[in-house]
Amino acid sequence: MNNYELLYIVSNQYTEDELGLIREKVNALLVKYGAVIGYQEFMGKKKLAYPINKANHGYYIITEFELENGSALASITNDLKLDKEVLRAQIIAKPKITEAEIERQKRQRARAAEEAKPGADLNSKKEERSSTKKKETKKVDMKQLDEKLDEILKDDAIIYIAEGIINNTKNMNFNKAIIVGNLTQDPEVKTTPSGQSVASFTVATNRIWNDKQGQKQTQAEFHNVVAWGRLAEIIGQYATKGGLLLVEGRIQTRSWDDQQGAKHWKTEIIAESIQLGPRNNQSGGGASYDQSQNQPEPAGSNGGDDDIKVEDIPF
Repeated sequence: MNNYELLYIVSNQYTEDELGLIREKVNALLVKYGAVIGYQEFMGKKKLAYPINKANHGYYIITEFELENGSALASITNDLKLDKEVLRAQIIAKPKITEAEIERQKRQRARAAEEAKPGADLNSKKEERSSTKKKETKKVDMKQLDEKLDEILKDDAIIYIAEGIINNTKNMNFNKAIIVGNLTQDPEVKTTPSGQSVASFTVATNRIWNDKQGQKQTQAEFHNVVAWGRLAEIIGQYATKGGLLLVEGRIQTRSWDDQQGAKHWKTEIIAESIQLGPRNNQSGGGASYDQSQNQPEPAGSNGGDDDIKVEDIPF
């Protein structure tokens, strides 16, 4: 049996009774795929890194479970993604207990058995155990830890989230990118020879941190994004230079040869859904568009029609 931990987020719009029913439903899903549920923890309401389905806060819940068939993790993750009540879900594999930990537990059990014997000197045993614990205890620099956490939390201009499964199964793969930033120029919308709309644009994100001297530092990153079909048309119509965008998609690298025979490479984010930030004359959030809500993305390695070749892409 392998040990796993499921962290999932539920919208805070539900009542306490409704939340209990949702937790029972998630547990039933795990049991359905053969999981043995262990420790569970309700972490309370927390602020989300970015709005999800118009929700800014959510309830965080942790559930530990054992599962013999690791291939069932993909089915569990897919079912959770389809559940409208679950905003986000992530499963991680918990490390197996090392030989050193097993030996340490054996020594603990042996000490407990020794102390349980009639006539044992409990005071001397307690002092010996206390001395051993002091030797094993490592000091933690809380100030240094807080500074490190602050540095991590400041990097909120660009968000990469690896949802789903992290384990040592060789056939598991995951490709997901989420960025929040500003358009560097108006999107360029063109049409492929087969009549498919395609938009290309660049999103700039900023990483902000304090250096060792306490001075504020900023580093910009520029991300090439490609949108296809109806999503490309919407971006071309409503997105403008400087506008705030949240782009969710997959990372793809393509290559081509120029007229001199030199090979070129370009890494892009193929957009699957996009949320527009508020306009200057608006208050509140912007509109959200999903590739799947408008039309299915055409098959093909470049995100376009089957007959589209790299040289056909008009940029």
